[in-house]
Amino acid sequence: MRLPRDIARGIGCTLPCAGILLAAAMIALLATAPTAQAAPVVQPYISVSATPASLDLGTVPQPGTYDSPAELKVHVTANCIHGGVMVAVTPLVRAEGGSIGPAQVFLRLPSTGTYISMSSAVAVTGPAGPGIFDFVLKFRVVTTLADAAGEYAGTLTITCSAAP
Repeated sequence: MRLPRDIARGIGCTLPCAGILLAAAMIALLATAPTAQAAPVVQPYISVSATPASLDLGTVPQPGTYDSPAELKVHVTANCIHGGVMVAVTPLVRAEGGSIGPAQVFLRLPSTGTYISMSSAVAVTGPAGPGIFDFVLKFRVVTTLADAAGEYAGTLTITCSAAP
């Protein structure tokens, strides 16, 4: 920026001096300007809990279809969109030998009341947004004459993951 010579003299400096003062003023403004604060990043959070921690499906009196009176209460809390809740079961193994396969264990869908074979993981809920979700799981076991009497144990896995 060029100033007329008489204005430059009127403020008591020469042209090069005015340029330096202007640059110094801009540096002072930049040095005192508020800095931008980074917005906090909210990490996706999903929590799944089940009650009781251990589930006893009960005693099957004879071979056939057995609806367990046991209920598993599931509580899901999420602050992000998630892909839904999946449930899987391992074979129910008898300590003395033998097992009841996942295809013989059925899960009652809370939304429809229908029983679905657990031969593979079962989608209990569809994708959902942030929120709190509670539901109850019930089970059915189908045994045959080949399934020996005794106590069987297995692992039930409940998963819920953030949507991509």
